[in-house]
Amino acid sequence: MTGNGFDPEPPSRENNQDTPFQGENQDRSLSSSLTERLFFLEETPRFLLDSRGHFVLANNAFAALGGFRAKDLTGRPVSVLLGATETMHWRRNLRKLLAFRDPLAFESEIFCADGQCRTFLVSLSLLEDLVSEPLAAATLTDITGRVLEEARLRHKNAQLATIYAISESLLEHLDPDALLDTACRHLGDLLNTEHVSVCVWDRETKRNVIRAASGILRPFVGLSFSEHDGAAGQVLRTGEPLYVRDYPHSPYFVDLPGTNRIASALVYPLADQERMLGVLFLAFLDVPRFLDAYTLHELYRLLGTVSLAMRNALLREELQARERTYRTLFDLAPLGIVRVIAKDGRTLDANDEAARIFGYENREHFLREFDTLASYANPENRAFYLKELEEGRNRNIVLERRNRFGKPLWISLSGRVDRERGELESFFTDVTAEKTLERALQESLAEKETLLREIHHRVKNNLAVVGSLISLQMGSVTDSQALEALNQTLSRVRTMGLLHEHLYGRKNLGAVEMGDYLDELVRLILSIAQTRPPRVSVTAASVRLSLHRAVPCALIVNELVTNALKYAWPSPEPGIAPTAEDGAPGAEPRLKIHLAVENGSVRLSVADNGVGLPPGIDTGRIRSGLGFTLVRGLARQLDGTATFTSDGGFSATVVFPVESPRRAQSSG
Repeated sequence: MTGNGFDPEPPSRENNQDTPFQGENQDRSLSSSLTERLFFLEETPRFLLDSRGHFVLANNAFAALGGFRAKDLTGRPVSVLLGATETMHWRRNLRKLLAFRDPLAFESEIFCADGQCRTFLVSLSLLEDLVSEPLAAATLTDITGRVLEEARLRHKNAQLATIYAISESLLEHLDPDALLDTACRHLGDLLNTEHVSVCVWDRETKRNVIRAASGILRPFVGLSFSEHDGAAGQVLRTGEPLYVRDYPHSPYFVDLPGTNRIASALVYPLADQERMLGVLFLAFLDVPRFLDAYTLHELYRLLGTVSLAMRNALLREELQARERTYRTLFDLAPLGIVRVIAKDGRTLDANDEAARIFGYENREHFLREFDTLASYANPENRAFYLKELEEGRNRNIVLERRNRFGKPLWISLSGRVDRERGELESFFTDVTAEKTLERALQESLAEKETLLREIHHRVKNNLAVVGSLISLQMGSVTDSQALEALNQTLSRVRTMGLLHEHLYGRKNLGAVEMGDYLDELVRLILSIAQTRPPRVSVTAASVRLSLHRAVPCALIVNELVTNALKYAWPSPEPGIAPTAEDGAPGAEPRLKIHLAVENGSVRLSVADNGVGLPPGIDTGRIRSGLGFTLVRGLARQLDGTATFTSDGGFSATVVFPVESPRRAQSSG
């Protein structure tokens, strides 16, 4: 701007004076001819300029629009309202008007009194009939709103072009680094800065890594820093955009070569719905870039759209990495994996191990010839298996199928259902060798069980023969003591025979159900007793003993029950006792047999309500009698103890461990 106007040096003037209107006649002429017609009645902003670009007159409409007083403008150059570029523009147009006298129209930015700049459409024409010197008449139309809207549309078009370029790059480049480089370049062009970088959060190392950059940030590609460093770390932690106006003096400054030139910075987060992926860093050099709230809002909208494409690229890269990891695990897994369509069982994919299990050379051969899952699972089994998986029961099932060559094949199968894709992924191993061994073991076990049953059967028959021989011998014996001894021996033989007979008829040959066995044993003893049987109760529910523990236990019960039948009720007619209570008249003979497992030990008790032992006999010192001796010996064989009491009858208790300690040590 200059106080001397434009000085266009019009060709028609020989004597160039400071002002063209210094005489009273000229002033009166203008006042009378133009004031009412041009400057006071017109609502359109107008003013007159002399050939040097100085104001001659300005109407009230222009003065009101610019916030001036009309008389304050008279004699001043128009350049006081213009910038340097606009001053040159007006000078050229005024010279052109004076030279060619043709009206001109152009746009110009004019500063108002409040300092704001407005844009006008200026119509400039020449007035020659009013005064001796030509004047330039300017008519102004305010187009500020239109110009701002055009600028906004141009900026919007630039934003769309940037988004389009990045989106097009997303389609062209499968490499995320190429896309990130493209995004940095286009964003820099749009925001008038060459210095843009993209930092990606590495979840494995827990650090930010600069993946792409331009301008002075380009040398830092590959540099990593912690989540607590700089503005990028702040945005990474908070997930909120950050604009730093005075970067060198802010707490976010990171001292790296060249970064002291960064005057201001804009940092924007890249995130999906669940986690942060990285940040976008835009640097403005030397002079801080002033960004008001509206500009920041528009920038954030643009960056949000652009970051979506960049985020998709990063997520695609992560997905590809996961796919590579899955493919590696899929191909190298030590078990067969087959993906099929759950509805019809058609095969989609398989690994080499699956092909090997079914007898194929490789997965390609397998996929060419292996048609559907029905070739190794019928539709009913497949429907049941799918239902089990959908209900969350991922159980392992063993199926017998055929391989490629028709040979039997056993597989152990489990799987999972992908409901979204309608696919079933099956995992299986070849257990043919295990099933073959299992079948051989089962056949061997069945053979041994048959042999063991045969042994029990033969032992039972042999004991029956021994019993028959004893019975025959008893027929020729007249001595009562010998006869009694043979009778007791016969009872013991029958006890062992009954035990083998009991095992022969059971599925489990290794253990004896003592409850059922003792019921049968007591019935047998009572059936051959020569006395009236007492009321007997047997309690031995859910007690199972191995054969080597059951035989001594059964013999102990046989001795104690036989002893009770002989001595507990001495009356010739059992049931008619000499007294009223236990030992009282009318008391019914009762015999209780109880067998239970308590704290890892078996407790056997046999008690009667008979007369008990004679007075004065210490039950702890009983030594005489084969029965007592046999009971104690059998208890020791069981690694247990035998105790006797005589209080309102006679009671014997034997306690022994469920498993023999010596046998447990030898088996261990």
